[in-house]
Amino acid sequence: MKIWIFSDLHLEFGERFDVHPPADTDVVVCAGDLLTRGVVPSIEWLAKNVAPSLPVVFVQAITSMTVEPFEKVSGMPES
Repeated sequence: MKIWIFSDLHLEFGERFDVHPPADTDVVVCAGDLLTRGVVPSIEWLAKNVAPSLPVVFVQAITSMTVEPFEKVSGMPES
């Protein structure tokens, strides 16, 4: 199994993340600090930009501990 791991992108500063996973990647692990303002913006970004092509595991960072209900997350597939 090939895992593509990234963390601490802090996309809220305006940097684009145009890196694509290696062709043989099986799953993506985002180890937090993708965006600020809680986990919902990060999960929405992952749902739009990564999850359409690969399974994603999101690990919440300590700096994104704002509590928001998962019902607010748009773009997540129904279970």
